[in-house]
Amino acid sequence: MASANSLTAGVGSCGGAGGGNANANGGSNHNVFVYGSLLADDVVRVLLRRIPQNSPAILHGYHRFSIKGRVYPAILPVENKKVTGRVLLGITLPELEILDKFEDFEYEKRVVDVSLKDTPDVLQAYTYVWAKSDDTNLYGEWDFEVDYCDTWIDHVLEASTILSDNFLYYRAPVYTKIICKFYK
Repeated sequence: MASANSLTAGVGSCGGAGGGNANANGGSNHNVFVYGSLLADDVVRVLLRRIPQNSPAILHGYHRFSIKGRVYPAILPVENKKVTGRVLLGITLPELEILDKFEDFEYEKRVVDVSLKDTPDVLQAYTYVWAKSDDTNLYGEWDFEVDYCDTWIDHVLEASTILSDNFLYYRAPVYTKIICKFYK
């Protein structure tokens, strides 16, 4: 298994309980596989105040479901399935905490192996798996191009403008998931 260091200097693979490698500032960097609303650069930029280096990737052994009444997807382990997405590289611990809060209690953070699309490398990364594996609201297959709600991005950007000082200063996520479902 290749580490993210083979892709870019200073970006470590996430693994084990603590995940990540130390960087020059004494911090730790992590990889995060994203497959839903975080595929949109505007959403990532609002949350992290930057677009991290990233790479297209595939998560084997999982399926991306639509969720009734929601504009974002859920993934669960399913044999012989795969989820396309991207790996955000070099995520700092404070950024990882923002993503944890953004994904909320509906998801469990897990360490998974992802295959990079542009290279033969396999990386370990965190991802967010739907916490309720028996949820009857899960159905079909979610597609970013078809199922994603443009007003979701608009609402995130609008909320970040309204809350600009506090939002950007505290880097707190805006919980638009609940609000956006009314726009669909």
